[in-house]
Amino acid sequence: MSNFIEVPDEYENAIASALGEYLGAVVVDGWIGVEEALEILGEGSARGALLSMEVLSPAKPLTIDISKAPVENNTIIGIGADIIKVQEELRPVVDLLLGQVVIVKDRATARRLLSKGNWSSMPLLRIVTLKGEVFYSNGPVLSASGGQGILSRPRQRKELEAAILKSNQTLSEIHISRSKLEEKLLVSGEDERKLSLAFQKALEIQRLSVAVLGKFELSVEKAQRSLIWQQEQAERVRTEIQQAELDGTKITNDLTLLGNEIQDCRMKVREKAAFLETLSLDEMQGKLSYWQTQAAVTTRALEEIENNKRERQETLTRAVKMLNALQERKVEMASDLRALEETRNSLVEKSALIAQEIEDLRAVVLPAETELAQVERILTQWISTDMNARQALSAAEHQYAQARIHLSRRQEALDSLRRRIEDDFGLVAFEYVETVSGPKPLPLDGMVEELPKVMQIAPDLEENVQRQRALLRRMGAVNPDAQTEYHQVKERFEFLTTQVADLHKAESDIREGIAELDLLMEREFRKTFDAVAQEFRQIFTRLFGGGMAKLVLTDPEDMTDTGIDIEARLPGRREQGLSLLSGGERSLTAAALVFALLRISPTPFCILDEVDAMLDEANVGRFRELLLELSAHTQFIIITHNRNTVQAASVIYGVTMGRDSASQVISLKVDELTDEYGVQHG
Repeated sequence: MSNFIEVPDEYENAIASALGEYLGAVVVDGWIGVEEALEILGEGSARGALLSMEVLSPAKPLTIDISKAPVENNTIIGIGADIIKVQEELRPVVDLLLGQVVIVKDRATARRLLSKGNWSSMPLLRIVTLKGEVFYSNGPVLSASGGQGILSRPRQRKELEAAILKSNQTLSEIHISRSKLEEKLLVSGEDERKLSLAFQKALEIQRLSVAVLGKFELSVEKAQRSLIWQQEQAERVRTEIQQAELDGTKITNDLTLLGNEIQDCRMKVREKAAFLETLSLDEMQGKLSYWQTQAAVTTRALEEIENNKRERQETLTRAVKMLNALQERKVEMASDLRALEETRNSLVEKSALIAQEIEDLRAVVLPAETELAQVERILTQWISTDMNARQALSAAEHQYAQARIHLSRRQEALDSLRRRIEDDFGLVAFEYVETVSGPKPLPLDGMVEELPKVMQIAPDLEENVQRQRALLRRMGAVNPDAQTEYHQVKERFEFLTTQVADLHKAESDIREGIAELDLLMEREFRKTFDAVAQEFRQIFTRLFGGGMAKLVLTDPEDMTDTGIDIEARLPGRREQGLSLLSGGERSLTAAALVFALLRISPTPFCILDEVDAMLDEANVGRFRELLLELSAHTQFIIITHNRNTVQAASVIYGVTMGRDSASQVISLKVDELTDEYGVQHG
């Protein structure tokens, strides 16, 4: 029994005395467990208490109003069953054994409570002091039993387990700290190697450029910060080692106290044995059975304590070894830190020497850099002048080549024109008579100059003439109506040009109109959207009995092509999109949006088809209230199977099947039906 209850240490004496011989009782499920336990006890001639969960009688609860008790309030602790903690399935056992036990502060309180109270109706009432003295309501008084050691064992075992767990955690933290410290030391060594390479590289580069000085100084500063950080980490590890030593000392003290308790238990066993020798044979037989059981329990407890002691000693030994190893590691780390300090000092000295060398080089390089900059500036000017001259020469050459090409083309054109005039007209002057019909001559007056006389005919003249005549035949006859056709085509061209200009102007006007319409549509859409969004939030909250919803534009920058999304947050839930809602929630949300649109812009009538099919009774009620409000401006035609929605209608249409299996439409005006019913039954 003592293994299943948790008792505060200040009430252990009182609870142990109240339980008495039931302190070491064994709890079994039913009669089968009782029979098996009795056989085991019978074989060893031992006596023990058994508690069967199957046959326990329910205990009558004891209630005490401390404010009405005939003693001081602070001297009554409370009911024994209420003080301890136990598993819920064992609560009936505790109520049976301790349900009528009152825990008080001292004997004086117990006497006053017995003498001034009326306990005749409670013959099983016991009043127990904190020292373990038991006062029965019918007169008997028992001294303290001294069984608090058994009750304290679970608590001590838990405390020792907690101490061991804490010690193991401390050792684990020490291991982790040691691993981190080793990693940091490795990183420190790697940083030192990198720093050495950086210094060597700086010595080579700084001979050529002043800019490397800043990088080197940054590297030195980083190394110094790293060393300071390593020192702080080492100091933190020292603190953790000291804490581990304190924890080890505490564990040693706990083991010492545990050994003392074991010695006290053994002394008590010897005292009980001496007391048994003074008793009579019958009494000894009865006590022997009881104490054999207690001895067996105590022996098992002592064995557990010895085992725990050995385990704690082994843990302590391991902790001491670990502490020694950490101490050695601490010494090694201190040595490494001293070496790092020496390296840092050496690097600082080298840094000072390098800085001095840099200053010397700077004094030599600065005048040379000034002279070099001046030479580079003069060279840049010369290069710029040369490039400008080259560009001017290239441009002049390009212009000269273009002029030669243009002159050649003009010369060829002039020669071609001369040949055409010579071949077609020669030196003959045309005579045109108005009365003679024929093609109108071309206006060549002033265009044909007199060619020089040819003294000798070229050998290829005949060939050129034949070629030009072939070209004329290929060209065909001259069109006498060409001028008339030209004027017609010109008029058509001017007409089409005017039409195209009108079309362009119409297009511009249409585009301006579209732009104005877009602005108007955007303004009206924004106005309507804001109004609908506000109504939608209110109607959504009303339909769902709480929560919040909002309309969101998918593209606020382009109001003409934007879409609209719905974001809803139902009562007691986070905000989510419409696709994540259930069917009924989506239906109710859609109804809220339709009602919001009708609020802003009512229509003559509205048709709703099975909107309330997936709604529960509460939601249908709120849905029906909104329908009745909106019906003042809009006529609703609803297709539904929900009787609650039908109750809101003024006219009902139904389809039924007659005796000839033909469908019949039945209409019913609810207002007239109500009036007739009122007249008939009024």
